[in-house]
Amino acid sequence: MKSEIIGTKPWDTKSKGCYPSRIVLLKINKGDWIEYSTHIEVDPSKESRENYFTEGHYFANLEGAKIDFNEREIHKLNLIPEDRANKIMGNAPIKTRIVIHVEGGLVDSVISDSPVEVLIMDSDTEGADGDEIAIIEGDEFLASSWDTFIDKDDVKSKFESFNKYLDE
Repeated sequence: MKSEIIGTKPWDTKSKGCYPSRIVLLKINKGDWIEYSTHIEVDPSKESRENYFTEGHYFANLEGAKIDFNEREIHKLNLIPEDRANKIMGNAPIKTRIVIHVEGGLVDSVISDSPVEVLIMDSDTEGADGDEIAIIEGDEFLASSWDTFIDKDDVKSKFESFNKYLDE
């Protein structure tokens, strides 16, 4: 595994009585795939200790990592809503919500409230042509990859309606 820092931003933690820190955007080469992450890099300012990374958020694509990197850059923990502060501090991560619309047994659309890529794997390959079958980890699937359409309001509305139904 090889990591490369591709972006850094200072983060004012020293004025709050903490060690100097910066926000880093990393590209991580895992051999077979690449992922991206944002971390807070802490400099303990003592010769006996090395810098360390904490509060990491991991992403399958650079776009999502850049969004998180930029949000961390502009937010002050005491000036933002508690849920965002918790996400930045890694205490209670906000879940990405995904709505997958299936019609007639086929995926019609995928929407989410933040950028994600979705892999749909259907193990029912009966009647499929050979070129439609993907071998994933040794098993046969009908598979398709979807980049989501982002519509926060629509996703929120659908989840609220579903949760209301569950409460009845």
